Amino acid sequence: MTSTLQACNGVAGAAGELMWRRRLLPDGHVVHVQTLDERGGCDMQEVPRSLTELDARIVIVGTIAHSAVYGKVSACRERNGIRVVLQVELMEEAVLVVDRSGKIVLLKELQQLEDERVILWLSSCPKGSAVMSGELGMELVALARGQILVPGFIDTHIHAPQYCYTGTATDLPLMEWLQRYTFPAESSLRDVEKARQVYSSVLNRTLSNGTTCALYFATIHLQSCMAFAELAASRGQRAYIGKVCMDSLAPADYIESTEESLESTEKFIQFVQGLGSDLVHPVVTPRFIPSCSMELLNGLGALADRYDCHVQSHISESLDEISMVKSRYPHLRSDTTIFDTCGLLHDKTIMAHGVHLDDEDLRTLRKRGTSIAHCPLSNFFFADGVLPAGNIVALGNKVSLGTDVAGGYSPSMLNAMRNAVIAHQVTRNLSAMKSDQSLDWRHAFHLATMGGAKALGIEAQVGSLDQGKCFDAVLLDAGRGGIDLWDTDTSLQILEKLINLGSEVNVAMVWVKGRVVHKQGEARPVVFDSSVPLQGTDSDAPSAPYSYGAC
Repeated sequence: MTSTLQACNGVAGAAGELMWRRRLLPDGHVVHVQTLDERGGCDMQEVPRSLTELDARIVIVGTIAHSAVYGKVSACRERNGIRVVLQVELMEEAVLVVDRSGKIVLLKELQQLEDERVILWLSSCPKGSAVMSGELGMELVALARGQILVPGFIDTHIHAPQYCYTGTATDLPLMEWLQRYTFPAESSLRDVEKARQVYSSVLNRTLSNGTTCALYFATIHLQSCMAFAELAASRGQRAYIGKVCMDSLAPADYIESTEESLESTEKFIQFVQGLGSDLVHPVVTPRFIPSCSMELLNGLGALADRYDCHVQSHISESLDEISMVKSRYPHLRSDTTIFDTCGLLHDKTIMAHGVHLDDEDLRTLRKRGTSIAHCPLSNFFFADGVLPAGNIVALGNKVSLGTDVAGGYSPSMLNAMRNAVIAHQVTRNLSAMKSDQSLDWRHAFHLATMGGAKALGIEAQVGSLDQGKCFDAVLLDAGRGGIDLWDTDTSLQILEKLINLGSEVNVAMVWVKGRVVHKQGEARPVVFDSSVPLQGTDSDAPSAPYSYGAC
C-alpha cells in the first residue's frame, strides 16, 4: 500500500495529495488511514453531497450478510410434505450507511448507487482501511477479504449471575445442579458490589462475543438487579432483564414470600422503565413452575399485563422438572397449561428449552405467539432429550437461540449456532425423533439474529441490516486467527467458516444502535459510582424459612 493516494480518482484532486497515517485496525493489520481534516487533506466539501445529505456517521463498504427471512415453504413431492428452505442474503460489494441516530439509512450494492461521485469516492479507499473525518464526524470503513459484516447476535436465554461459574459444574442432573451450584452462586449476589463485578464481566464478555442483545435472568435481589440494569444501560448493550421470582422450594437464604416477590418485581419494572433507556427493558421472570406458587404466577401474569412487559421462564425442560410439576399440580396437564392459565403466555413471552413439549403444547404456544428459546448445549447436559427445532419451526412456532449460561458452558452465540446444527443432526439420526426438516448453519445464523428479534418482537428494529433498522452489527474477521482461507473460497464459504470455526477472536468490532461497544484489542471497563444509592426497598434479606427439597 502506498503512503499517499491521489484523492478519490480525481474527485478531490484539486486539494492535492491526502495525508495518511498508520493505524492498527481491529483486523490486526497496520494500514494507512486518511484523515480528511488533517492539514494538507481535502476540504469537507470533497465528501459527496449525497452522503452528507444522509447525515452519514458510518459508511461501510464490503461484504455484508444477513438472513431477513427464515425461508420459504415449498412442496416436497418426494416426501409429500413441506420443507423449509433458507436463503442467506450476501452482498459482496455493498454500501451501508448509518446516520447520527444510529439508524441504517442506506443498504445497496456499490455499483447500483446513482451518484458516480459516491462510487468513485468509496472505491478509492484501500481495502482493510478506515477513513476518518473529525469535522464531519464520519467514518468510512472498507472491508478486506475475510471480513464480513453481519447483524448483531441475540441471545434469548442467559443467566447473568451464573457467569461466575461458567465452564464448570456440568456433572449433575438439573435439580441437583440447582441446589449445589446455582442457588449458592445466585444467593451470593445479594452483595451489590459483587453483583456489579459479575454483571460487568458478563456484559463485557457477551459483547466481545458479538451479542448485541440478550434476554437475561438475574436474581431475586432487587438492589442487585437495579444495578445490573444501570450497568447495561451504561455499557450500551440491548438488554432485557428479569428479576427472578421464586416463593417455593428454594433454599432458606434464597427465597421470597409471594408478597415480596410481587412487590419487588413491580418496583424493578418501574425502576427500569424510569431509566429512560430505549435499550434496557424489564422482564417478568418466574424462575420455573416448581419454584412458584399459583398465587405468584397469577400475580406475575397481572403485572406483565399491567405494564406490557415481556415474560420469560423455563418450560418442559427436563424429566425431573416435569415430575416435580406433576406432583405439585396433578390436575393440570403440563407446564404450558399452567403458564397459560396464569396469563403468562402471549406474543412477548419467551420460554426456554421446551424439549418435552407435546403437540397440544406447541399448538397453544403458536396460538399465543409465544417463542421457544432453543438452548442446544445445555439441553445436552440437563434436558433428557433434544429439541426437534427444525420440525417445530416448520409447524409455525417461533424459535430463537440461547446460550443458557451457565447450564451451557459457553457465552458464545457462534457456539450456540454450531450446537443447534449438531442437535438437529441428533434428531435426524435418532429414529424416535426422526426429522425431515433441514437445519444447517444458515438456519442457525437466522435463529441467532432475526429469530431472536422476532422472539422479542423487535424485528422491525434489529435482526437484519435492512434500511430503516438500528445499526446493531458485528464485524467478523477470519484474518484474526483460527481460520485458514484459500483463494478458491467464496464469500459465502468464508461466512460458513466464520460460523463453524469462529470464536471471540474473530469478533473484530461490535456496534449497538450505531455506537461502538466492542473493538478487538481495546478494554472497555464499566465505570460506576458505588456511592450513589439505588432506589428500592431497604432490604433484600429473605424472610421465609423454606428449605429446598422435593415436592
